[in-house]
Amino acid sequence: MIASSARVSVGTLVAAVVVLAAGELLLAPVLAALVNDLAPPGSRGRYNGAYTLTWTGGWFAGTALSGVLIGTDHPYLLFPILIGLLCAALVAGVVPLRRLQANA
Repeated sequence: MIASSARVSVGTLVAAVVVLAAGELLLAPVLAALVNDLAPPGSRGRYNGAYTLTWTGGWFAGTALSGVLIGTDHPYLLFPILIGLLCAALVAGVVPLRRLQANA
């Protein structure tokens, strides 16, 4: 159940799913090519496996943890926690990219 004070129409939810699906369709081929470009030639299979594992693991963990958090008495904490995790992921991703640019 969505927060008791919020009423979301089915059309809004469908629109959100369509936007998410369109973003994934545009992003998936680019990320796979990026992983192949960054991986050493002998380790492309491992890098692609790790990429796929993190992608599906993120969907699994995100769904499970957000469901638990929404089911508690504090669903309003979901977005601050997500923003914090996003910032941590951004920092974790920027450091290796800067190293790649320095070595190029």
